[in-house]
Amino acid sequence: MLKKTLKLTLIVSTITLLVACGSGGGTRIVNYLDTSSAELKHIGGLIFRNETGGKKDNLAFWNKNEEFPSLGIGHFIWYPESFEPLFPDSFPGLIAFYKEQGIEPPAVLTSRYSAWPTREEFEAARSRGELKEVINFLDSTKGVQVQYIALRLKDALPKMMAASDNPDHVEQQFNRIMNSPNGLYPLIDYVNFKGEGVKTVPEYNNVGWGLRQVLEGMSGSDTGKKAFEDFARSCANILTVRVENQPSGKSEQSFLPGWINRCKTYVSDTSGGDTEQNESESSVNTSV
Repeated sequence: MLKKTLKLTLIVSTITLLVACGSGGGTRIVNYLDTSSAELKHIGGLIFRNETGGKKDNLAFWNKNEEFPSLGIGHFIWYPESFEPLFPDSFPGLIAFYKEQGIEPPAVLTSRYSAWPTREEFEAARSRGELKEVINFLDSTKGVQVQYIALRLKDALPKMMAASDNPDHVEQQFNRIMNSPNGLYPLIDYVNFKGEGVKTVPEYNNVGWGLRQVLEGMSGSDTGKKAFEDFARSCANILTVRVENQPSGKSEQSFLPGWINRCKTYVSDTSGGDTEQNESESSVNTSV
């Protein structure tokens, strides 16, 4: 049972992005993201579709090709204690965010490491009906989860600019997307999907595939559909480079079609097109 019943409400939030400015230091405001409840709910719905194929049961999911479960609309990863990761997990941060909002998650979700050490134990718990409480909780708190994802974007731009050899270009391309109608969706979704890209990964020949690398790979200054097409093209290129540089023993080629299909939604879901995702293509089959 939940210790606290949450009535799903989406707050109107203003996200202020602050970035280091010039050699004199200091900060300046580069953008305001005035996100209405309806907009956040819409973005949350798109992320839910991207990560779960739109299926409630996939709010608690363990891909057969992965060594950890993924939970919630953002498929926040939660590592077993024995797993040695290349990247940090995000689910413990979500649990901390719930508690900051005065929301008590089910007890099974509050340990530092995954409550299920293996996929077999996870699926056995599903078969016994033990995941129903988890799934219902995650389904009823989608609004909190999209707020958590949006807050990650708030902190992303200064981090990306500090890490880039071309920070002005990163800022320009970020604002190019942000200043386009519906531009918040690709930025929020991608930073949740593949992170900020602040660091490259030695095990992948020192390449990165986060939002920074996508922005660095863009060119041009037009906003609107051309900006989204540029973003989607760079997104697909960056993820292809990741697969080309995967370590021996990894097998990410099967994930790439789903990843690229997701990149296409940054055009179709911002400019009125239609890109369908079936279960074989959707991100329920992708890795971190």
